[in-house]
Amino acid sequence: MKFCAIALSATSSQIPWFPDISSDRMANKVTIIVALAAIISPVITAIINNRHQRKMRELELKEQQRNDVILHKREIFEGYLQYAGACIAHAEPSELQNYGGYYQRALFYAPPELHREMLLLHDEMREYKWDDAKTTLNAITIALKAFNELNTIHM
Repeated sequence: MKFCAIALSATSSQIPWFPDISSDRMANKVTIIVALAAIISPVITAIINNRHQRKMRELELKEQQRNDVILHKREIFEGYLQYAGACIAHAEPSELQNYGGYYQRALFYAPPELHREMLLLHDEMREYKWDDAKTTLNAITIALKAFNELNTIHM
């Protein structure tokens, strides 16, 4: 009640809780504060947006690089399997040459648990053990399929 009486008894140019500040000076200060906020707010928003866009672009580039690596490995393994199968089916010089081109790259990118089987397949093919090579190639194909699915999803 006392506050209402003070507020009602005050004149329009005199604010009871700011007795030394005139309403014009107060309005000027409020105007300056609002103007500064109007200038600073878009700058801060732009900085936050730029940081967010930069992070999103970095994530997109990482995803693209990951997809490129997966595609590159897939092409190498598919070529290796294709030409190994062609050599087993009918060993012609062109298939042997293409197989040789893919063999070392596939061995390089293959998971360590497949190295032994890939080396075994290579030896079986060099020794013309086609039935053994076909069985080994089937095992490698199944293992590479599982490896590819695991790395495509969880990489």
